[in-house]
Amino acid sequence: MKASDTLFARLLGRPPSAELASAHSLVVQNIGLHVQLDHQGHVLDLSGPLRHLLSRHLPDDGAAHLADYLLPHSRHAVEGVPVEWQGHSLDLDFPGAAGETLHLRGWTQPN
Repeated sequence: MKASDTLFARLLGRPPSAELASAHSLVVQNIGLHVQLDHQGHVLDLSGPLRHLLSRHLPDDGAAHLADYLLPHSRHAVEGVPVEWQGHSLDLDFPGAAGETLHLRGWTQPN
């Protein structure tokens, strides 16, 4: 029995710490919208359940800039390169598939 596998944790039904870390990473990736960018701000990948609500999807070449996915009034938030956006909260509006606006708040982090 490991130190992290205490009786109290088992009584509460908590998984051992290794399982907890992997379960947490799975949950984080299965909510919201995750946009993987290159160093210039071009979208490499879209994941998460909200990607299905976007009116624009990832093209075959994947060369579109993040600003191309946004409504015009949100594009000023992503001027420059992603490293300049780090440490800032980004409020972005995406056009939705059914004509509505998808309002999202997020941030950038190095991968």
